Amino acid sequence: MAEWYATGKEGKDREEQFEEQRALLASRRGAFWFRLRQGEAAKLTLLDTPDFRFRLHSFKIGERDFPFTCISDIGPCPMCIAGVSVSSVLVGTCINHNSYVAKNGKEYKNQKQLLVLKSTAKKVIDKLTKRQKGDLRFAVLEVERDKDQKSLRTGEIFEFVKKLSEEKVKGFAPTDVDAAEWIKPLDYATEFAPLTEAEMMKIMGGGTTMPPKSVGVSVDEDPFSELDEDNSPGGDDEPSSVQDLI
Repeated sequence: MAEWYATGKEGKDREEQFEEQRALLASRRGAFWFRLRQGEAAKLTLLDTPDFRFRLHSFKIGERDFPFTCISDIGPCPMCIAGVSVSSVLVGTCINHNSYVAKNGKEYKNQKQLLVLKSTAKKVIDKLTKRQKGDLRFAVLEVERDKDQKSLRTGEIFEFVKKLSEEKVKGFAPTDVDAAEWIKPLDYATEFAPLTEAEMMKIMGGGTTMPPKSVGVSVDEDPFSELDEDNSPGGDDEPSSVQDLI
């Protein structure tokens, strides 16, 4: 039976594996993800027409779910083999016009974020894209999330409001950056660059041995959150309000 402690070579190996996992997770921190609290609404502006599609695993480490790009299209995927939860996702870039006050008292608004859509939300955006003749760039959307705990963190209700001019969108950029560069979509191939098979095995704690199917399987219906709750302004325990910025 496995013990909660280890000594000698086994103890050193466990420690090394733990540090490798931490390093890999830290290396995957990227742009913030757009999300809403239960029952919250928001207004956002799209910086492109969401059209980047792939599959994303939700792997549980401790009590948290971490997103990892599925590699089954380019080779063996340890997470697929282990039966880890996977979803087909659609990705775009948006400006979140909600205003948040962080624990340090600093206010955040007009944040450029990743919009990672799945399930119902993905279908709704596809329909909106079709209605707008394939172009949602600079479209303003009103978004709502249901009060149900299992509702998607991105919200499931998306309503088209209007389109903005490029100059209007540039006005949301921070004053210390090049607005023309800031309104460009994020680099999804970089943001979601997959781990190698070996790196994925390290994350799963398998070393060179495939883990049993029960290891790391997530039952969370919505894995799309930042790698760290503190990585995003406005945690679930902090108030927020929808600002009519447009």
